[in-house]
Amino acid sequence: MAAILDVAAYILQQNGTMTTAKLHKLCYYCQGHHLAWDGAELFDSSIEAWATGPVCPDLWVCHQGLFQLPPGQIPGEPDLITGPEKRTISAVLATYGHLTGRELSLMTHHERPFIKARGHFRHNNRKLAQIDHQVMREFFQDRVH
Repeated sequence: MAAILDVAAYILQQNGTMTTAKLHKLCYYCQGHHLAWDGAELFDSSIEAWATGPVCPDLWVCHQGLFQLPPGQIPGEPDLITGPEKRTISAVLATYGHLTGRELSLMTHHERPFIKARGHFRHNNRKLAQIDHQVMREFFQDRVH
């Protein structure tokens, strides 16, 4: 299993400079698709349903205060990503990599894992809730099969 920083560094290496919001949403989609396709987590860090969409707190602490991240900005090791992990990430980037962070955020707000984690909180409520991996697995299995 990869570390979130390795996955984020690999995404930046493959897709180039992007906003922090976009990076978090791409990590979320990578985790969801890997759960669906491989039946296992891509990385072991939690994902929380923030008002702005899914966020990986372990990644957020590495870039807080920054808006854009170029390749090499995240202290991960992209060379540690394995073949199956690369396949998942490549497929996600091919599907979602052209979208902006805002577009990805809006998509996640209409998806079951995010909605279930946020519950009845108002959109602008900053209450944090972890997104359940089992809910992610089921949601993404429904989408990819």
